[in-house]
This record gives sequence, structure tokens and C-alpha cells, in this order.
Amino acid sequence: MYAGARKMRVAPEHAVEIRRSAADFGGVALLTALAAYLRIPYLGTRPLWMDEAAGAALARLPATEFRHVLFAREMNMAPYYLLLRWIPPLTHSEFSLRIVPAIFGVLCVPLLWIVALRALDPPRNRPLAFLVAAAAALNGFLIAYSQEARAYSAALFFLIAALLTVVRILRGRSSATVWAIYAVLALYCHFFTLLWLVPQFLMVISAERHNGQRLRTAIVVLVAGLLPLAAFAAHTRGGQLDWVPHLSGSYALEILRTLGGYSLLAASMLFAAAFVGVALFLRERTRMGLLFASQMLVPLLVLLLLSVAHPVFVPRFLMFILPATYVCAARAAQQLSPVLAIALAAPFFAATVSAKSHRPPRADWQTATAFLCEDPHRAIFFSPTMAKFPFEFYLRQHPGCAPAVAPGNLEPSGNDFFSGKKQLATEACASGWQQAVLVLDNVPSPSPAALTGNCYRETQRLTRDNLLYVWMTSSQAAPIK
Repeated sequence: MYAGARKMRVAPEHAVEIRRSAADFGGVALLTALAAYLRIPYLGTRPLWMDEAAGAALARLPATEFRHVLFAREMNMAPYYLLLRWIPPLTHSEFSLRIVPAIFGVLCVPLLWIVALRALDPPRNRPLAFLVAAAAALNGFLIAYSQEARAYSAALFFLIAALLTVVRILRGRSSATVWAIYAVLALYCHFFTLLWLVPQFLMVISAERHNGQRLRTAIVVLVAGLLPLAAFAAHTRGGQLDWVPHLSGSYALEILRTLGGYSLLAASMLFAAAFVGVALFLRERTRMGLLFASQMLVPLLVLLLLSVAHPVFVPRFLMFILPATYVCAARAAQQLSPVLAIALAAPFFAATVSAKSHRPPRADWQTATAFLCEDPHRAIFFSPTMAKFPFEFYLRQHPGCAPAVAPGNLEPSGNDFFSGKKQLATEACASGWQQAVLVLDNVPSPSPAALTGNCYRETQRLTRDNLLYVWMTSSQAAPIK
């Protein structure tokens, strides 16, 4: 009789838990489906830009050249390049090149829901976790970089996975070794994740200091995983950040707007709430609070210090702050009444949904290739050298087009990743072509004559397809082809 009564009392609680789990699953599934709808169907609608085509070209290099370029220049995003190399069909089209980043971008949404659910205290952690996941699903900036044939979304996914692992360690439900694996993957997908991984590592050490064996195992995994970076540091020539603009007031606002999904209103509301959440987390003086406060504050402070010596602020490099930003903003919302929280969330989501993309314009190399192939007998000079990669990618759509190019030739090689202005000038002067067109992709203050070693003089220029075309005639007295 007593056992039966006990079952009668437990059954309703069990039923409530089942309904809650079903509601959670349904809600997360809907948000994940929304994220997929916003990211995947449009992957093949935009032509590849230079960096995307460079990844495809790198993956197709001979093994020796691939390893040399990887360890001397392109270790950043190495997991994505290796995947393209191991699965060659992924390099065949815009859609196939972008599908893996898109999948990682979609998976960030449910993963971030779990982070918010585990990090925030009940009872209002569930609805706030859904708001966090919805904000990530709808953020136009995250959508845009989930549709790039680059490893930004993969880096974000593994960084969130590492963050979730730290949260689980603080709850006593995971190990430091699991965190080390995710951390290594995140770092190789993008080096800037280091700014977020270091505070995480310090928290892992603090939480696991009484479990020496597990901590030592994690450190061994971490060190072993980072050994290739030592080889990269020994071989790289540097200069990968020389193009970054200096931080100014207008540029800072542009970064803020970009992080808010291209909405300055949404970004202002998000970061205002997030810094309130940081203050609340710091006031609590818990490890969980310190974890998320450090994920917001440490990277920003380090970047500000580094920017004194060299510009380092780039919107897409700062996307890694968004997971902690969303959770900190949700922590601030916990202090509000449900009605006020909804009242503030409504304009935030309205601004997010209505925002128009402000991502930098990319060159339309598909159209440009067709345009250049209208005159296949004119030599083509590319600046920078890697601009020839998207041209080569789309050249397969024009079987009869095989113009002479410089630097190098139509077939990508490892040297193309290191060639600079001096190489172009040398090859242009030695080419002997009477007529040429210089194609410049995002080259600041170009001097066509100087780029071609003063061996060619400009006759005409045209801006189209977000490219600058400069028609040139040889100025050399030597016999020409």
C-alpha cells in the first residue's frame, strides 16, 4: 500500500519531467532547423572570393608542397584544409566547399543552448537558454560566416564545446582531457581562439588541481596537440596581419554593429546587457561567474594592449566573444521580471531580424573570369598573386580559355602562396607580352606601372565586379611575343 502510494506521488513528477524534456527537444529542434534554413539553402548562390578559392587550391597541391605551405604559412584553419584534401569532392563547387562550415554553424545553436542551460541557475535558465540559442540562430554575422568556405564556424563550434566542457568540469561532470581535445581543435581552426582558451585553461587548472592525474593527462594531450605549432612558428614568415586597419571610432562602431548581426541597436542592447551580466557574475565570486566574466573581459583587454603595437581588431576574429556575450546578457536578464525581459527582448530580436548585411563586398570572380576570357590572347597579371585562384577555379567553365598569367602559371603551386609584388614585377618584365591586363583584388593605392616593374604602361582602367582592371602595353624596347 505504501509503495503504491509512493508510486502515485512520483508519477506526476516524472510526467512533468518527460513533458519538459519533450518541450526542450522540440524547441531546440525548431531553432536548429531555423538555423539550417538560414544557412544551408543559399550556399551556392555567391561566387567564391579569393580566400575561399585559396583554400580549395591549397587542398589540391602535391603532398610535399601542401605540407610546406601548411607549416610555413597556412597552419591557421589547418583542419579544414586537411578535410578538403581528404575528401576531394568538397572542392568541386561553391556549395560543397561551404557545406561543412555551414553544418558547424548550425550545430553552434543547440550547443550554445546547452551551455546557457548548464551555466545559468534555475528556475529561469530554460527560457533564457532558448533566447540565447535564438539570438545565435538569427545573428546575420554568424549566418554570413557559416556560409564562407573558411573555418570560422568550426572554430566557434569547438570553442563553444570547450566552454561547455569547462562548465561541466565545474559541475563535476567532465574531464580536463576532453577540454584539451576541443581546445586543440579550436586553436587549429583559428589562432585567435587562444584568447578565449587561456582563461578557460586557467579555470580548468583551478577546478582540477586536486586531481593531479587527470590534469597531467590533459596537459600531455594539450602539449602533444600543439607540437605542430612549434614547427609552424619556426618556419612562418609572419605578416599575416599586415592588412588589418588601425582602430578608430568609426571602425569600432562598425565592429560593434557587425557583432550584433549588422544591427547597431541589437549590438548596443546585447553588449550593455552583457556587461551588466559580467558585473553580476563578478559580484557572485563563483567559478562559473569568473569563467564567463573572463571570457568577456580578458580577450578584449589583451587585444587593446596588442593594438598599441599592431592593429589586431577584425570583426570576424571577434566572433568568438559572442557565446560568452549571450550568456552574460542572459545572466542580466535573470534579474528582470519576465514581462520586462520580454519587453526588452522584443526590440532586440526585431532589430536582429530586420538588419541588412554589411559584410565587405567581395569580388565576383565568376563574372570576372567570363569577362577576362573574352580576350584570351591578352596576358593576365594578378595582384595579389592569390587572386588567380578564383580565376583558375572558374576557368573550368570556359574550356577554350587558357591565357598566359603571372606570377606563375594557371596551375596553382606552393610558390603562389608566397609570391609578392617583387615576383610579379620580375615575371611581368620577363614575360615579353605586348598586351596585358592587370587585375587587382582589394589592393590599396595601386601603382600599376610599379607593380609590373615599370615594364608596362597603363592605357585604360575599369572598375567592375569589385575588381580593378588595368589594360597595359609593354614599354620595353626588347623584342616581344
